[in-house]
Amino acid sequence: MRSEHLSFLERETRRDTPAILQSTPVQREVVAGFLDRILIKKEGRILLIRISDVDWIEAARDYVHIHATGSSYSLKERISDLERKLPPGRFFRIHRSTIINADRIAEVQPLLYGDYTVRLMNGERLTLSRSRRSHLPHLMRKAS
Repeated sequence: MRSEHLSFLERETRRDTPAILQSTPVQREVVAGFLDRILIKKEGRILLIRISDVDWIEAARDYVHIHATGSSYSLKERISDLERKLPPGRFFRIHRSTIINADRIAEVQPLLYGDYTVRLMNGERLTLSRSRRSHLPHLMRKAS
């Protein structure tokens, strides 16, 4: 089942990536089941973004915007599909349109009506929704 979810990345990598890059960690992680890098096509180039560099990911219809190392990259993929490919103990869905890297959390502040604000180390503030509140204990463990 995991290989079905990763087939898009594998197809894109093989079709559009020069042979020298096809032996990079992207391919090894496809076999292992979770991504180590994300392949991004931007301005005629192919970028490999390390998962450890990702701060947060936001949904925009059938695209995701990956915020990493001070830059934003767009990828044509649904957030739910990408979420299944990310290491589960490291990335958490905190809102229907937001996934965060738990290693980037600086603090969590309560808001009204059961929502929370998650402040990342880069200063970005994101909302942890009531429906995702069950992730809070895991986020607090990762933050400490």
